[in-house]
Amino acid sequence: EPLLAPLPDRDDILFKACTASSFGSDSSLTEQAEDKQAEPRVGFDPSFSRNYAAQRRGHLSPLSQRLSHRDSQRKEAVDEIVARQSVPASYMSAMRDVNGTMRSILIDWLFAVALEYNVLFETVHVAVSYMDRFLARNAGLSRAKLQGVGLACLAVAVREEEKSEFTDADAVYMSADTYTAQQIEDQRHSVFQLLAPNFSVVTSRYILSKQISTLREELGAHQLHQSCRAEVLAFYLCDLAAQGHEFIKYTPIHIATSALCVARRAAGMTTPSSSTAGFFQPRAECERLMQAALKKQTPSGELTELYEYYADAEQLKVSTWDLPNL
Repeated sequence: EPLLAPLPDRDDILFKACTASSFGSDSSLTEQAEDKQAEPRVGFDPSFSRNYAAQRRGHLSPLSQRLSHRDSQRKEAVDEIVARQSVPASYMSAMRDVNGTMRSILIDWLFAVALEYNVLFETVHVAVSYMDRFLARNAGLSRAKLQGVGLACLAVAVREEEKSEFTDADAVYMSADTYTAQQIEDQRHSVFQLLAPNFSVVTSRYILSKQISTLREELGAHQLHQSCRAEVLAFYLCDLAAQGHEFIKYTPIHIATSALCVARRAAGMTTPSSSTAGFFQPRAECERLMQAALKKQTPSGELTELYEYYADAEQLKVSTWDLPNL
């Protein structure tokens, strides 16, 4: 039997996850640009709009709200959150009935669920962090319960990040009745109790958005199109890294920086320095893993959700690019 229930066929879901929007997830950039006309953007999902930046400031914990302060204070806050959300790099090897491939399949499916329910990709990254923390503490979890854990983590992440609800009934529906509403509720409470009160998560997408915000201030008009191509590819790489268990050992800063370096080289741009990119900690091995992950992405592969999403014209078809060795 397949590990995951297939996504239901719903004619009433018309959502497209990526729309043209103004860029500005960094709250400090938002404050500086309040009097400026927003630049039209192509290829970014709503998680990086100016409105979403304000929404994040309104509901994150005091620790996370410090991320909008000066760089020195923000770096301290980031390090504190990252330390609390980190899991042992090899925790998957201790799982008795779940492996890395199952984890990747589940996360690919969660991105599909996110598109179905208009959930931001940033929120999926938060759910993945929650899931890793839960699995690391439950080595004996059976594969039959894995999908339920993923749905429960997504439900908690949606509530924490977007102040909306992915209900137990939604989870039951998306699992094709694999679980009952009571089972989903019980799993959600288990996840909630393990995480509380540390729900704040720093994701690679969040760090990448800050790096890009800093770099864009230095771009000339002639570089904007080239930069946009690199930015979309970098977000694609961050999403792929969320899927791959081989990236668990890297911090969100390492992943974001490596994605930015690979993407800028692919777009024919220079690699930024630490003084211009803010949080900037490249890892050569991480970059090589990202390049390998890109090569594995095909329309007929086992994990296709992200490939198909980024093959859309609104995402500049970055998943279809024939990239040279970088």
